[in-house]
Amino acid sequence: MGAKSANKKVSLPLAIIGVIGELMICVGVVLGLFVVWQVWWTNLEVGGKQDEIVAATRAGFGAVDTNKTGQPQAGDPPVMDANIAHNATIGLMHIPRLGGTQTTAIREGESLDVLNEGAFGHYKNTAMPGAKGNFASAIHRDSYGSRVLHIDDLRVGDPIVVETEDTWYVYKFTDYEIVDPTDVYVVSPDPYAARKSADPNGAAVEPTERYLTITTCHPPLVSNKRWIVHAKFDHWVKRSDGMPAELINPNSVKEIQTTGTTIRDAVNDGFHEVQKSLAGTAAKEK
Repeated sequence: MGAKSANKKVSLPLAIIGVIGELMICVGVVLGLFVVWQVWWTNLEVGGKQDEIVAATRAGFGAVDTNKTGQPQAGDPPVMDANIAHNATIGLMHIPRLGGTQTTAIREGESLDVLNEGAFGHYKNTAMPGAKGNFASAIHRDSYGSRVLHIDDLRVGDPIVVETEDTWYVYKFTDYEIVDPTDVYVVSPDPYAARKSADPNGAAVEPTERYLTITTCHPPLVSNKRWIVHAKFDHWVKRSDGMPAELINPNSVKEIQTTGTTIRDAVNDGFHEVQKSLAGTAAKEK
């Protein structure tokens, strides 16, 4: 009896369920390895390279007196030539709220070959720094350096400073919004005017102000939405005169909690941001 029971054949439905279960386990392992690579390895690999790019860009711009406060200039700011090659360096982005002295390169183009270097990628056909319209850029949030992982910490009035070879352009954070990836109105010449129109994504608007927009994925590790930062031009400073007061005496001394150098830190940080972002989204929708 015992031997006969041991040789009893497994039913077809149970066999199918078993195969499906094994496949799901394999898929789970593959997805887990992908998360490790995407969140940890790309941060480890790209973070250092981005710092090298920033250092090389600064060296190319020339020395600046970091102890001297440059005074805001009157009149319209100088505007960069819009005829710039793909992946060429436009300047450097400073967001003091996200980590004191952290700086990230800005490159031309929003394709992956630019973004995967950890840089801000300037949307082609949007305004250049200082020009009327919308200087719009994209960047990865939770991988490839995670330079803006905590972007939801920005507060109204926080400075966002664009540094070019000759000029500091100081913008001030005004607000954020959470949109679908197809909501391209956020990078239009005037995202506020476009948003109010009957067809935001198809609206033809003329710029009257100088804006800065940053688009990044939301929530971290999920990325089915886009977190949009809007800022408005405040003033400009000659680079030869020193640094803007906003960078010499930043309003925040908050430091980034992790640079993704360990798997545990990177994943935990990502899940923490997911929870915080979802809670903030729920509160905003009420």
